[in-house]
Amino acid sequence: MYGAEFSLYSGKLRSYLRNKGIEFTEIQPWLMTYKKFIVPRTGVRYIPVLQTPEDEVWQDTTVIIDHMEQPFPQPSVYPATPRRKLAALILELFCDEWLLGDLNEHFLHNDFLLGQIPTIADFGFIGPYFHPLLPVDVPASPGVLAITQ
Repeated sequence: MYGAEFSLYSGKLRSYLRNKGIEFTEIQPWLMTYKKFIVPRTGVRYIPVLQTPEDEVWQDTTVIIDHMEQPFPQPSVYPATPRRKLAALILELFCDEWLLGDLNEHFLHNDFLLGQIPTIADFGFIGPYFHPLLPVDVPASPGVLAITQ
């Protein structure tokens, strides 16, 4: 995985990979990494980028997670019911792009956004925890904090 400690989206992917028990090495990309690998293989200058042992290269956390769910389906981060899956995808998009407001009340009753196990929505929510300007008092449950470690 090409990523950075302070990158929101690297944090999202890092947490997903750890939660799934998928072994990975995180590489801090430098200018030459972008010029010789990331841009030629992805067409963009964004991280994280995941390179598989089969030399497949993906960029965009949602795309990467979709691909990784195929060889590592259990437990799925996509809820089984259509409504919960739709809710999880909407929340992931919302968290990726706009970060939810105060969740303290929600986390008093739930370990994760949609209940007691992490879904794709939780990994969208986790990215901002890796932002260097994030205030310390951002709401989180013990479950969310545990998968960010």
